[in-house]
Amino acid sequence: MNENPKILNHEKSILFYFYYATLRGATFGHEITHGFDDQGCKYNAMGNLQNWWTQDDSIKFYTKTKMIVKQFNKYIAVDSLHINGELTQGENIDN
Repeated sequence: MNENPKILNHEKSILFYFYYATLRGATFGHEITHGFDDQGCKYNAMGNLQNWWTQDDSIKFYTKTKMIVKQFNKYIAVDSLHINGELTQGENIDN
């Protein structure tokens, strides 16, 4: 076999960094979005329990999330067990 180990190691490095960046980027994007979901709105920039949304923001947000809750309520997790869209809405929105 006439393979150059330096080239193979370089290719593995590129794949590793691509995988790492993709995984970390997706995870970071997901987690940062929690700051803008039904729970994240309850904490200000300093991490203190203080809702930072306006009344109008809340009304618009919860009007939109009703659609997501309704959608996820229709999903069947196992056998006839449906997902509770209200309980899982933070994760559903962030995903």
